[in-house]
Amino acid sequence: GSIHAGGFFVRDVAAGSDFVHLGGTATQQGSNIVFQGSDSTLGLQLTATFAPTGEAIQVDASLKDTSGSDRAVSLYFALPVASSFFPFASAAVCIFSSKPGAVSPLI
Repeated sequence: GSIHAGGFFVRDVAAGSDFVHLGGTATQQGSNIVFQGSDSTLGLQLTATFAPTGEAIQVDASLKDTSGSDRAVSLYFALPVASSFFPFASAAVCIFSSKPGAVSPLI
């Protein structure tokens, strides 16, 4: 299998699946980047919009179930950052809520 340093990963917790990288395509729409990816085995489709907001990047994501089953799914986004660029990696970790605009720093 391929090794991916970054991107979107999903895990079906209820089914005990491994972490699966969501491949897909990214397109520019104005100043935003829209990523669309899916995994047919897990029955999931993702649409994520990356928007510049000041000195940050806001990510709005929608994960859709295509299997029709009740599930417990986790969505992760990994952004590889060189340690020389950002020496205090813990300051970049945030807890994200499923509510739009709700982000809390993890300190």
